[in-house]
Amino acid sequence: MDPLVFDGQVFQSDAWDRGMGKYSLSLLGSISSGSGREVHIIFTKRLPLDEKVRKAIAHAVPSAKLHHLDLQVPDSRFPDKADIQSMGEKNGILLDNFLGKYFEDLKIDFVILSLFIDRVCSVFPSNARKVLLFYDLIPLQYYERYGKFASYKNYLGRFKTILEADLIWTISQTVADDLVTYVGIDKRKLCNINGAPIKREHQQPVKPTGFEVPKKYLIMPSGDDIRKNNRRAVQGFEEYRRSFQDEEIYLIVTSFFNDRAKAELLQYSPNVIFSGNIPEGELKWLYANSIALLFMPEYEGLGLPILEAVEEGKPVVCSNLTVFNEMSINAFYYADQFDPVSIAASIQSCITGIAWKQKVEQYPGILSRYTWQLTAKTALDFLASNPMKREDLNKPRLAVFTPNPSGYSAIGKVVLLLHPQLSEVFDVDYYVENGKTKHGFSRPSYLPYVANVRSASQFTSKMYREYDAVLYHMGNSEYHLETMKNALYLPGFMIVHDTHLEGLYGVLREYGYMHETRVEAEKKLDELINNEFTSRLTSVLNAQRGIIVHSSFAETAVQKSLINAVPVLKANLPTATPELRRQKISKTFSIGFAGIIHEVKGLRIIEDIANSGDFANARIYIFGVPMVSEATLNRLKSYPNVVLKENVTDFEFQNTMGDLDVLVNYRNEYRGETSLSSIEALRMGVVPLVRNIGWYSELSDEVAIKVDSAEQLIKELKDLKDNPEKLERMSHAATRLMMQEFNYREYARKIYDFVVTSQSDNDVIAERLKEAGRPASIPPRA
Repeated sequence: MDPLVFDGQVFQSDAWDRGMGKYSLSLLGSISSGSGREVHIIFTKRLPLDEKVRKAIAHAVPSAKLHHLDLQVPDSRFPDKADIQSMGEKNGILLDNFLGKYFEDLKIDFVILSLFIDRVCSVFPSNARKVLLFYDLIPLQYYERYGKFASYKNYLGRFKTILEADLIWTISQTVADDLVTYVGIDKRKLCNINGAPIKREHQQPVKPTGFEVPKKYLIMPSGDDIRKNNRRAVQGFEEYRRSFQDEEIYLIVTSFFNDRAKAELLQYSPNVIFSGNIPEGELKWLYANSIALLFMPEYEGLGLPILEAVEEGKPVVCSNLTVFNEMSINAFYYADQFDPVSIAASIQSCITGIAWKQKVEQYPGILSRYTWQLTAKTALDFLASNPMKREDLNKPRLAVFTPNPSGYSAIGKVVLLLHPQLSEVFDVDYYVENGKTKHGFSRPSYLPYVANVRSASQFTSKMYREYDAVLYHMGNSEYHLETMKNALYLPGFMIVHDTHLEGLYGVLREYGYMHETRVEAEKKLDELINNEFTSRLTSVLNAQRGIIVHSSFAETAVQKSLINAVPVLKANLPTATPELRRQKISKTFSIGFAGIIHEVKGLRIIEDIANSGDFANARIYIFGVPMVSEATLNRLKSYPNVVLKENVTDFEFQNTMGDLDVLVNYRNEYRGETSLSSIEALRMGVVPLVRNIGWYSELSDEVAIKVDSAEQLIKELKDLKDNPEKLERMSHAATRLMMQEFNYREYARKIYDFVVTSQSDNDVIAERLKEAGRPASIPPRA
């Protein structure tokens, strides 16, 4: 049988004592016993392998062969200063040499058990199928917290390994959805293998002796981590204790906390006991003798403590997270993890046993789905059902002009998430623009760590000749100055994000990119073309080798401005649709207004809704980037039924979107654009109410409500509020549509086919390629 080789450096790190290490060991043992394949584990010589850990590995995988290689690791004193890329290249060569000599012609599956460990540098060899076990994207989702650490650049530096993986095992469907949603990974590469309670059959329950165990307590396995939500959990516990006068109850918090963290939490409740890291037998005893589990993280990749509590038959009070919903919608006492009062109410429901009989009846079903045997079988079946190793394509070279993905432009976000699919068919370099106005940081970009990224101002005609094609993302903002400058005289393939570019031309003139007479000439050209659906587009459209649009409206608008025979491709603006949607605890009807917070986007209608008596009990979320006065923001905050969220992260944006029933997106002015916020609402099963114009009018009646006036919008909104069956039906239709017709893979493939066809039919560009010493046409897709 072909061997299974595991990178076991996770067992040489501090992660050994956490869920990551225990999960890895349990998975290893189950795969070893279920695969019939020879198992090898790779360690680094530069870190010790504790004897206790070695014995645990020998117990779990007695037949495994252990290999110690001279793999480089970051300096423990300065891990943030490590050159992960250079170190990874050296480790890759070392692995290649070892595997090539040791296994000769055998086909190898190489599995990285844990990628993001600061103390090691795990990489894939080139002579094996690359399999990655993936736990979570939490540092990316909470970048505003984790991004402050000096080692964050090395975190992003490891994303290259994610994109290199042929197959990825995820520990939950939630994690698989996150990889699709926040990184743009192809769903076909992903397999949710779940997991199971950590194996403790051989452990005898032992009462802890390091502290006095109270008679009545909740157990809270946690850690001193910034997203574990310890403060609100303790506040919720104390709120319960005071409100329901339960003076006898305590909260035992496991895992290590430093003195500062302990002192802070004790300020919120005196009835907190810190056990520290305790042996498995003592932890098992604490579970068995607890009243219930309290587990309130802001986010988790799986949530082993819940499975461990279920195994012990204990009630669970937990956060309302998708990953816990996966286990069961009804078996746990869910709470709003951001609201101590909600946490207290759920603790009360748990302790008084409300619906406990119905909940515990679901425990056997949960445990039957979360077993290590089933986890291993799912993982191995996924390997068996996929080709051993993907072949590299002869990829054309592509230069992409784009707004910086770390900026405010939504186009930059689309480009970032499209990269995994675009790089499957092209060898891509990026030329980014930051704009002239100093805007704040919007999102972390892994793009510089996985591709060549340069400033758009560095692009030259000489560099142009090195590429098979250039892709221009064109919008109506200051993020497209260099893009326009190059697109006017270096023909490429232009993606039209706006059909009116007066704003861009104004900035071009303001910053000296274009003389006033040139701007006036473009205006006169608009008058001659007499196309009411476009402005300032005629010259740049006719200079291209191909045009890509996102709607039939834009396609018609563009065609009317074309004088030359330039091909036009219509493709849906892509997004990623998660398989799961978080359950809603609150039954309150929720309305949203998302994206740019500005009057032109329909803000006045939202205020009309907030003032309407029909929606006094609804919750209205306004979230995104504010482009209005402070007075307007204060007025919005004054409404009792409005929640205003400014400058939200992508993660906060998605979570807030997921809380909505309806998104209101009524454009007073329509400039030919496609609404990414509406697309992101649809993927979350949120029904958009839109103005019946342009791209919006092309949305299916099954997924969107289209209106011709603000009065009609409010009438339709009231109908949806009073008709939950219709709302649910449209919600399911929306997610189906987005999965089928709006995705990154199809978008990238359409661009590839369009570029290849257009290039092959163009004698001028064929000659250019020939002169540059490159193929006269792009090779067909494999």
